Amino acid sequence: MFLKTADRFYALRFLRLLTTNWEDTNAFKAGIIDKNGNKLRKPTSSDDKKVYNIFHKLVFNVKRLLNKIPFGKSKLASYAAALYMIKEETNLSEDLLGCIIEELFAFDPSDCCLLESDSLLLNEAGNLDVGEYVFTEETLFLQNGDSLPGHGRKLRCTLENNSPVGSIYNLPVFNLQDIETGQTVILNNTQIIPESLAEDMMGTASVAFKPRPILTKSKDGKGTYCLKYPHQGANWKMFTVCSETFRKFETGRFKFERWAKYLNLQDEAEKAVYDFASANRKKTVVLQCSETGALRAVRRLNRG
Repeated sequence: MFLKTADRFYALRFLRLLTTNWEDTNAFKAGIIDKNGNKLRKPTSSDDKKVYNIFHKLVFNVKRLLNKIPFGKSKLASYAAALYMIKEETNLSEDLLGCIIEELFAFDPSDCCLLESDSLLLNEAGNLDVGEYVFTEETLFLQNGDSLPGHGRKLRCTLENNSPVGSIYNLPVFNLQDIETGQTVILNNTQIIPESLAEDMMGTASVAFKPRPILTKSKDGKGTYCLKYPHQGANWKMFTVCSETFRKFETGRFKFERWAKYLNLQDEAEKAVYDFASANRKKTVVLQCSETGALRAVRRLNRG
């Protein structure tokens, strides 16, 4: 692939920054970021700004995401805003960005087909409806490359900002307004839910669970009795899930996070978990691991 000098320069810098340990970056050595890439202070001198400028901030955003969210097809939307800002800042093509990502993660984002969930909340014109939304992921990016804590943050969408400002790998990117600070944030539509639905996205706590056994008479005709565990009680219901899904609920679910991040809603059995939880808000979901038989109660939290 023939690369212009500027493209080659940014591509190499992007690769180098993304693969360099935090403690080996010049920004860390200058005391601007900590060992996890979090900003400690603003760059003040000209030397500071050489090692921590808008380009560094944008690449570090991707780097911090990588520490939390494995890169892959199902997680591409979580990276959309960060990758879009890099594309706009550097004028790197999506093809070149895709080549870099494929080299690092053996995953080519340009080959991804859009999922039905990628068009959530979009009307026929591809825009968001005007109103207030709640952000559902951990990190929310500002237009200037800085970030804010994301979970539960309320955002405003108006006629002035309900259209995409651009796209990355066919995923639309929007600039909405953070209600608390008034600042412009950048995101993909799959990272938000309408504020009116936020009550249905309550957080959950996960705890060990063991139902009270029931003494039942055996069917062997000998009049013997045995203990059996029920699969449903007055205030709970048990569902058998695969070990991977069982593990995802180890620490519960963040408030405002989508159930689809924890359950495969295309699977009939796991969709039943979602349907029960949505229709029975005051009842407890009990998950049983299909491999080990372990039980876990997923209880709703009434906080905030």
